[in-house]
Amino acid sequence: MSTAASGFEVSFRTSLTTVSSRSRNGTVRQLLNSGSLIEPNDSGPEAANTSPFQRPVYRSPNLPRIEEGQSTSPEAILGRLFVLTRIVRTTQMPDPPTQISPGQEAMEALIQNFPNGVLVLFDDDLRYRVVGPEVLPFSKMEATELLGQSIHDLFPERTANRLEPELRATIRGEPRSFDIEYDDRVHHIETKPAEIDGDTYGVLATQDVTQERETATALERQNERLDQFASMISHDMQNPLSIATGHLELYQETGDPAHLTKVEETLTRLDDLTQDLLTLAQSNDVPGPSETASLDTVAQSAWEMVDTRDATLEVSDLQIRTDRGQLQALFENLFRNAIGHGGDDVTIRIGPIEDGFYVEDTGTGIPKEKREDVFEHGFSTGYGGNGVGLTIVTRIAKRHDWSIELTEEQSGGARFEFIDVEIVD
Repeated sequence: MSTAASGFEVSFRTSLTTVSSRSRNGTVRQLLNSGSLIEPNDSGPEAANTSPFQRPVYRSPNLPRIEEGQSTSPEAILGRLFVLTRIVRTTQMPDPPTQISPGQEAMEALIQNFPNGVLVLFDDDLRYRVVGPEVLPFSKMEATELLGQSIHDLFPERTANRLEPELRATIRGEPRSFDIEYDDRVHHIETKPAEIDGDTYGVLATQDVTQERETATALERQNERLDQFASMISHDMQNPLSIATGHLELYQETGDPAHLTKVEETLTRLDDLTQDLLTLAQSNDVPGPSETASLDTVAQSAWEMVDTRDATLEVSDLQIRTDRGQLQALFENLFRNAIGHGGDDVTIRIGPIEDGFYVEDTGTGIPKEKREDVFEHGFSTGYGGNGVGLTIVTRIAKRHDWSIELTEEQSGGARFEFIDVEIVD
């Protein structure tokens, strides 16, 4: 702490900024007229409750008085305070806090230890003038190899063309923030304009954010799968619940225990369906199908879970390797889709083709311009569907590594062909 102030510095307990316009003609005039600023007293109660920067200074009764009606504007007050600071005795005050000005060594430490990234100063020709750290963390190149080089010298054309408009905007005075892919990594770049000796430059900081972006993408996909799982549960449980409710009502009316057996079978199917849909909503790392199943047997089980109305099912049998529960869910959704679009008396056929099987109906079919869209989650072509059924079909096929081709049945209906199926002789 300094023993004396380095000039005529003065500090008042009363701040001008807190003096209201109402009190200027009173308090301020009395303060300046009397000079009744309390002399410092390190032992008194005033000193105990006051910081060193708030302690009052020696009064000066020699100032001319401010008479009634004279200006007490801020300008006039500041003028008298200026005079006061020239005549009061200097008091002991601590040096005000100062910011350390870093030297060359400190600046080099800042650049060399910039975490997980690179700092660059570039000019209006987009040439690198300062680069750090000495060894770049991404490419392991020496920073000196980049000095004086333009972005078109340093990067492939595609990368340079992506950088150029952003860096030129920075030179024009516009900060930029963006991601760029380079060398199989994702880099986040921040830029800001700077002026040095009257010349315009840009400051660029870049960091590798590949892991962060991959984590964000994975989280987004997980949330999407959870949303679809909720939709699939709601969609595929409607029919089994309706069937179970119907059989329960018939049992209450007739007392026939056969209806309770149907209720039990339906509830078992609901439990299996929940597990199947949960598997579909999870990662693709889950093991694939591991059992042999008959198309005819699984199709008949699916038929019982759907409100078939007056529709007809025709199946040419085939043994395949599959997940039985998921195959049944695939059939259930295709059956509901066919009956919903094709009408109550539609005919649905299942049969073998080379490397797989088909499911077709005699309904109205799907227009060519919509065949790519029908597999998108939420896309619906009408009849009151919610666009979930074919999403489930797509996921089940993908889970089995099957390809799907949507074509047209002979009479104009829809035909789904599943290819790359493992057929069991």
